[in-house]
Amino acid sequence: MPRIIGIKDSSGDLPFMMRMIQNIRPHRSEFTFLTGWDPAVVPMMMAGAHGGVNATSDVAPELTRKMYDAFIAGKLDEAMRLQYRVLRLFDRLFTDQNFPDGFRIGVGARGFDFGSGRQPTGITAPDGVMDAMRAEIVELSRVE
Repeated sequence: MPRIIGIKDSSGDLPFMMRMIQNIRPHRSEFTFLTGWDPAVVPMMMAGAHGGVNATSDVAPELTRKMYDAFIAGKLDEAMRLQYRVLRLFDRLFTDQNFPDGFRIGVGARGFDFGSGRQPTGITAPDGVMDAMRAEIVELSRVE
């Protein structure tokens, strides 16, 4: 299928990505492999992926870009340190609220209004809890 030029896999399954790379790259060296699983961007890139398409980048583009740049520059310790920060942010955005509401809150905390979603919201937290969540999102999004 020559018109298919890449794949985005959001499973987070590192061995599955490795198998895809191992089976496709020898035949299609230009084929692009991207991960959609934010907590594993750096490990996926270590395995041969080119990068990611990640929802956390909507909330903290500075952080995810710095992580990517550190990896490309060969600063693996720095890339992994930032990956762990992305993991904490992702967990806060993804597990504490119903997807995609946590990410909507995250971009709102950063000052962007994406409007309301099409599906009913799962957010039922009191304002004090939401304020604390917003503050934590802003803190985790900060690039040092």
